[in-house]
Amino acid sequence: MRVTAQSVQLQFSPVGWAGIAMLGNEHLVISDWSGHLTLVHAESGRIEKHADVQRRMKLSNLGLGTTLSSLVAATGDRRRCAVASRFPWACVWTPDEDRIDLIDSVSGNQVNCVALSEDGSEMLIGTGWYPLDGRSGESVIEHWVLDPVPTCLAQQRLIGTAVDGIDWNEATDTVAVAMGAACQTRGYLALLQADDLRIRDIFETELSFVSCLRVSPWGDTLSVVHSSGVYRYELPDLRVAAQTVSLPGGSYQCAINPSGDLVLLTEGTLSPREATDGKVHRVSVYDETLDDALELPDSGDVAALCFGAGETAFGLTGAGVLRKWRWEEE
Repeated sequence: MRVTAQSVQLQFSPVGWAGIAMLGNEHLVISDWSGHLTLVHAESGRIEKHADVQRRMKLSNLGLGTTLSSLVAATGDRRRCAVASRFPWACVWTPDEDRIDLIDSVSGNQVNCVALSEDGSEMLIGTGWYPLDGRSGESVIEHWVLDPVPTCLAQQRLIGTAVDGIDWNEATDTVAVAMGAACQTRGYLALLQADDLRIRDIFETELSFVSCLRVSPWGDTLSVVHSSGVYRYELPDLRVAAQTVSLPGGSYQCAINPSGDLVLLTEGTLSPREATDGKVHRVSVYDETLDDALELPDSGDVAALCFGAGETAFGLTGAGVLRKWRWEEE
């Protein structure tokens, strides 16, 4: 397999941990810890729009809620993205309409992760926190409709102290949820009915700090990326992992393509400062068997990842360099 890499320097450098997502066919949206969202052209890196989410915050003068994370984008014709704040609200940006919506969690908990419906009209938010004093937080998932006015349709209290990740498979009306335990050494996985958040199945697992999960389009597998590797489950049985990848050095960034058969992983830990300073690790793309990995060139300083259209992927460095990889059979 042959891989080509292209790079372009953006007109800004992300602050803290960045997020990156494909928005439509030609653009990327970038989030960072400054409380901003930026729309850039994927090929040229040209900045086309900018959303100052921080100015819309009630506590912006205190510097709270600016650590934007869990960036996701709708895959339909309407260009819309959503992001969590690590504070009791989420943000939805519709750049073509110059519209920013702040969604206050009805549970009042910290928002850790979000998911959008394909057309961007509905949203799921996952809340909870990891207490430092030994108490237990509250894992809650909320279902919102966004138009014409954001409204909460349902919420479900789950086991665990915080919701770490959500994936919404509309074709099978399935929501997959990863929750963490207060001890931070184990966690839980759950399958919910999407329309009313009714629990189908839930069980305890040794996985902790789940960073990404994806139900396949056919609803037959669930891929879960956690702090030290990848598990893939055959659904509906969540209790046996069919395939695993172990990453002894850890992984701090990942992405799973829409069909769930390719996984992008960083291998080796990296802080935002190390990413800016050019510390080297590597980014690899794993196939559906999780047996074969293809190392991507010029990936040693990449701090955020996403899949593009077709056989492409994007990476963003801490110094604001946008990288695009394309792979094909020789």
